[in-house]
Amino acid sequence: MVFLIWNGSEFSCICSNSEELIIKAHEVSKLDVERIRIYYEIEGKRIYLARNTVLSSLKTNSFYVKDIGPQFNYRAVFILEYIGPLLIWPIVYRFSAIRLDLASILWISHYLKRLFESIFVHSFSNTTMPYRNLIKNCLYYWSMAFLISYSYSHSIFSFEVSDLLKKTFFALFFIFESLNAYCHIALKNLRPKNSKDHILPRGIFFNSITSPNYTFEILSWISFSFYIHNYSSFLFTVLGAIQMYKWASQKRIKLSFKYPEAKNRGRLTPFLLF
Repeated sequence: MVFLIWNGSEFSCICSNSEELIIKAHEVSKLDVERIRIYYEIEGKRIYLARNTVLSSLKTNSFYVKDIGPQFNYRAVFILEYIGPLLIWPIVYRFSAIRLDLASILWISHYLKRLFESIFVHSFSNTTMPYRNLIKNCLYYWSMAFLISYSYSHSIFSFEVSDLLKKTFFALFFIFESLNAYCHIALKNLRPKNSKDHILPRGIFFNSITSPNYTFEILSWISFSFYIHNYSSFLFTVLGAIQMYKWASQKRIKLSFKYPEAKNRGRLTPFLLF
């Protein structure tokens, strides 16, 4: 027996997994299934249930229903937010009357990779996300893409970097991008076909870091920022790193309830502090 809480009212039900709980939440709330997210609270922290979670594996029998509003296809959100930066960089350069250079190769290759992974590699626990996230994500990525491309093409917010360092960071960018892709492929192969369970990754990088894919993403942007020697790119890198740190923290919390060994992993580094 578990208890479902919606709008302050508690409903009892016999549910063995999160899918059955969502059906019950739909019956109680009359909300569309895609608008429903189920969560529980542990030590004051809100933990959202992944699809196909076995409820008996959790240390609670009380769950809350949240209406997350009108929805948009999850994969399509990623595609739209990445198409913007991919197009904005060459458009800004065209109007700046500057020929595309090696920095453009780094930028365009990164977003082509992201689009490819969004379409063919990534799997998502949820099929949709709120429309407001689509607007927020696109505004963020597109506006930062304009700021970085405009600043770089007009030599605004620039600083000096030696040619040797530029060559070094150019090479490091592709190394970190490759390692990021490796992590994404490893995560894709982790789940059985059609499964949405959260499984503890193991192997190189994953044994000591919760989200090494984020680690290499951040390192890629640090390399790019040094290569174009522009502070606006560092701003984007810092903002992204903060968000990825939060995501890695949430992931470690989720994994720790099912796999206690996850508590011994750092979020973005092998050190528990980070």
